[in-house]
Amino acid sequence: MNKERKTRLLEAIQRASESTQLALVCEARLAGEPIELSAEIGDSGCRLAWRWDLGDRPLDDVVKQVLPSLGELPQVGLEDIRLRSIYAECFSGNDCKGLSFGIADLSFLYVKVSKGSEPATLWGMVHEKPIVVPASGVVATLIGKGLTLSDLRIGQVAGFTPDMRRAVIGQLAQARLLLDSRGSGFVAGIAIGAIGAKPIAVPAVGQPAKKTAGSSAPSGSAVSTAGGGSPTAAVDSADGMRKWFVVGKTIGPLRLGRVGCEWKDGKIGLLLDSAVDVGGLHLGLTGLCVRLPPSDPKPANLEWALDGIDLAYRGGPISISGSFLRSEISLDGQKTIQYDGTAMIQAANFAITGFGSYASVDGRASLYLFAILHLELGGPPCFRVNGLAAGFGYNRKLTLPPIEEVANFPLVRAALDPGYLSSGPGSLMQDAMGKLQKFIPPSLGDYWFAIGIRFSSFEMIQAFALLSVSFGNEVEIGLLGLAAMTIPKGSEPGKAVAYAELALRVVIKPAEGTIRLEARLTDESYVFCKDCHLTGGFAFYIWFGGPLAGDFVLTLGGYHPKFMPPSHYPIVPRLGINWQVTKEMSITGGMYFALTPSCLMAGGKLAAVYQSSSVKVWFIAYADFLLSWKPFYYLIDVGVALGVEVDLGIFSIRIHLGAQMHLWGPEFAGLIQIDLTVITVTVRFGPDKQPPPPLRAQDFVESFLPPALKGSPDNSNVIVTQINSGLIREEKTRSGTMLRVVNAHALALTTQSLIPVSEFTGLKPQDALTSSPPELGIRSMGKTGLRSSYKVSLNGRTEVRKNVRALLVKTAVPDALWGKSREEGRVPLPEEPEAITLQAWAGLRISFDPIHPQGALPAMAIEKFAYETFDKPIPWDDQLKVAETIAANERKEIWTVMDDVSTPRRNGVLAVLARESPFDLNKVNLDGLAKARESYFQANPEICRLGEAFV
Repeated sequence: MNKERKTRLLEAIQRASESTQLALVCEARLAGEPIELSAEIGDSGCRLAWRWDLGDRPLDDVVKQVLPSLGELPQVGLEDIRLRSIYAECFSGNDCKGLSFGIADLSFLYVKVSKGSEPATLWGMVHEKPIVVPASGVVATLIGKGLTLSDLRIGQVAGFTPDMRRAVIGQLAQARLLLDSRGSGFVAGIAIGAIGAKPIAVPAVGQPAKKTAGSSAPSGSAVSTAGGGSPTAAVDSADGMRKWFVVGKTIGPLRLGRVGCEWKDGKIGLLLDSAVDVGGLHLGLTGLCVRLPPSDPKPANLEWALDGIDLAYRGGPISISGSFLRSEISLDGQKTIQYDGTAMIQAANFAITGFGSYASVDGRASLYLFAILHLELGGPPCFRVNGLAAGFGYNRKLTLPPIEEVANFPLVRAALDPGYLSSGPGSLMQDAMGKLQKFIPPSLGDYWFAIGIRFSSFEMIQAFALLSVSFGNEVEIGLLGLAAMTIPKGSEPGKAVAYAELALRVVIKPAEGTIRLEARLTDESYVFCKDCHLTGGFAFYIWFGGPLAGDFVLTLGGYHPKFMPPSHYPIVPRLGINWQVTKEMSITGGMYFALTPSCLMAGGKLAAVYQSSSVKVWFIAYADFLLSWKPFYYLIDVGVALGVEVDLGIFSIRIHLGAQMHLWGPEFAGLIQIDLTVITVTVRFGPDKQPPPPLRAQDFVESFLPPALKGSPDNSNVIVTQINSGLIREEKTRSGTMLRVVNAHALALTTQSLIPVSEFTGLKPQDALTSSPPELGIRSMGKTGLRSSYKVSLNGRTEVRKNVRALLVKTAVPDALWGKSREEGRVPLPEEPEAITLQAWAGLRISFDPIHPQGALPAMAIEKFAYETFDKPIPWDDQLKVAETIAANERKEIWTVMDDVSTPRRNGVLAVLARESPFDLNKVNLDGLAKARESYFQANPEICRLGEAFV
């Protein structure tokens, strides 16, 4: 039984097991050839099928075998017709009935389904076997010997639901060739392919080209031809609507690589891959496409598209090459076209490589460029510069990679490795540009620039550092670096005694109030051999703003095993080695040091393990130190263990020796445990663990608060006041004190205390009603509560005036300092430390609304702006005289505007104006100017001739 008949038999058995009461499959002989007969009767109706497999035999040969009495047939032109099978099948059920029969490779179908009030029908014709159409002349030059037509379908499908389609396909195997994913409308399709190429299906008229469920030859997808014709089709594009034909012809300087066709968005497209080589110049076009809708073929509807371009020039010692590729990216759910490209300039002594990207977002350009110069620029042996890099981004956001990805970040790797981009544009587009798509996406309003330097130190250390500044929607300063050290210098990769690769990442975000510094050994680091991996990392984080202000962490190699770091703390691997000496033997070791607002921790561990199928031997030594700040307290754990375990099959023997020492204090105390397999000895000395005595108030002030300023009335300096805006200048008076001149309309200042505030007794914040005071204490003093009053007054007044705004200032404080003790007078033990920060009130932000000045001009009635037009001659020429100017030695300072000479003269002028023109405009009140004449003006007025420009 061949494979096809076996498959059909298994399908019949499956249907019988699901819903059929009777199934019969048998094989008979007709003129010596096998005939397959099948009958099924079940819940869904009855199905009869008949099939005669003929292989691939000529038609006249089959006729002679069936009707040998006919003798020799006349020559009627049917000698080349070959038959593979003749079949017929039909089914009839409660809801549907259908008929399918075929000869050679031509199938006819008719199906009618009635479910509900709307019947569904299907009729059609399918031709599977390829038909060869010969080609000659220019057509043969482009596509080969001819065309192959296959999967010809024509028919009418109407009213089919998904359930109806599944029912019909389950009964008639040929029905799936016409029932597409929608199952309605006129269906017609043909697969076209050049001889020796792979055919592709043109979409059905009126239907999108989608894969038909369960079909072996779906519309718009890969087509599997029968009888050993053209091979299975392959589609280049993701939507399955593009087909290429390899040409590989050269005509003079023109080289045709491929031609193709495309169907997309209801438009037909012609595709071309070509190149032109003239002298040392090479120009290549990839995926040049011209599209036109067949429903409206006007020149105005022509569309052009290009997938990529290659450009190269080589003349003398200089060679230039570049390329870019087109891609589709998704921005806010919308598809956007982007072009990614590379360029390289090579000379005898230097090389410049670069890459970039361009996209249009909402009609605005979005691009970035990054270029690297590989050139020995010289310098001292400790810092020898051998490369520079620079780049910028416009409407692009630069997201710095995490510390784990710095070593493979394209902006860093391309600067360290001159051959990173020389392997060809394809690898860069797929690898480097693919990575940068995530880190440098289009973002309107974001800009950045970067500059980098590559250097070496004594030819042992090769390093690169890249400084970047991002601004626009957010300001960010970043530093990425990668340094590699080889011992001995010049050794080939993998043959050095030691190789260490250190990645560096520094990020400063002023708006977020964070500084993050990280360094980490990469996975390529080793010592002695590549199996002895070096591990380790360093991190220093500080929060100077936002809800975590005041928190910090410094760690080398991680934290204490019992320490539970908060989610905003970095995770740092141990500083140590991981050495798989042999398959059975491994050595691991690590050390750590960490400093947090609550405690200091340090320690390390060394372990060596040998394990085979029957023997296990181990050695472990460790030490962990934990020190809490004032009140001072420490916990120390030190231990060593040695053991062996032997599996004898029937039973095993385990012997282990160990010693552990646990110390705490003050007072110095602890216990020592000695494990001898059969007995454990414990020795205690000193007092049991007791919480340290709480600090006195004076000790707390001296330890945790800044020292008092000279002349300060109290014994501390915990109040900080600063001007946030409105400061004009600072001046020193004759007595030496600092005088600050401010703009009262823009003045804003902040006053806050280093001690958290529990209540305000003076000027009260206007938003305090929406915030409850935090529950704090003083942990090192054993206090379960903290009460601190903060009094702020303005010129001795504590009430809030109309133009004064007072808002609450919040900050984060370390729990180890201002957290509550569980019991009054007892300091909790730091056995399981947690670096926690608490929200607290810190002070007030005071700002001033502008006050309408006294003596301001009153509002004028609109009728006063009425005017009349009349002719009035103006003597511009002879009547004007040069205005007299004030001599420099006679000029006066601005404050003299209110002195004893100017005031009577001005009052005389004002009296005349009030008498002759009694309007509100002439009623001027200068009392405010008289009281604060030195504060109203910050500079003298400019005086010049009439019509003279200011310099």
